[in-house]
Amino acid sequence: MNRFCNQIWGKRGLDKVSMVRRGLFLVRFNSVEQCNKVLTGDPQFFDYKPLIMKQWEPDMDLHKENVKTIPIWIRLPNLELKYWGSTCVHKLGIVLELLSKWTTSLLIRRG
Repeated sequence: MNRFCNQIWGKRGLDKVSMVRRGLFLVRFNSVEQCNKVLTGDPQFFDYKPLIMKQWEPDMDLHKENVKTIPIWIRLPNLELKYWGSTCVHKLGIVLELLSKWTTSLLIRRG
């Protein structure tokens, strides 16, 4: 994980990576500003799985959470401006949600 973090955040002020336990890491940056840029930047993936990141807080529970939803980013570079209204974007969201459920059910069936 050290090499992975250095590769994607080394130029963003990465200071230290510590493993709390299998699958849970604390990542420290040189500044709060750099940390915030990473947290609000592009999504990251490790081994084709989304990397779930949260800002550390002193009273934080460090047990793995059962993640039920994951925000996704999509890019639609050729989508015409007339389709950027809330109605069209909402309809697009419905289609993506159905596609997501269909893909998940295929993955479950394939095991």
